[in-house]
Amino acid sequence: EVVYVSAKLRLLEHRQQRISEVRAKYQCLKKELEQTKQYLMLEPHKWTTEFELQQVYEVDSLEYLEALETVTDKLETRVNFCKAHLMMITCFDVSSRHR
Repeated sequence: EVVYVSAKLRLLEHRQQRISEVRAKYQCLKKELEQTKQYLMLEPHKWTTEFELQQVYEVDSLEYLEALETVTDKLETRVNFCKAHLMMITCFDVSSRHR
């Protein structure tokens, strides 16, 4: 029984660690998206609710971790798309000035 409790504690500690890592990445990506929207001169509220995590889960639960990972992946995809779009616009601006 002690082994079972120990294994369960390790599992919970690992989950907590993973939640912390994913939450940090999520916060970083949200800031990056805000900056990129400013560079693209997009409305500040665009996509704001799309990447919010609904608080219907217990913060330590596996379901919360899965939902956080899903929304973080979607956010990362959007940030990468916006950065690629920004790069394309910037390249066009630079090349058109040299003519």
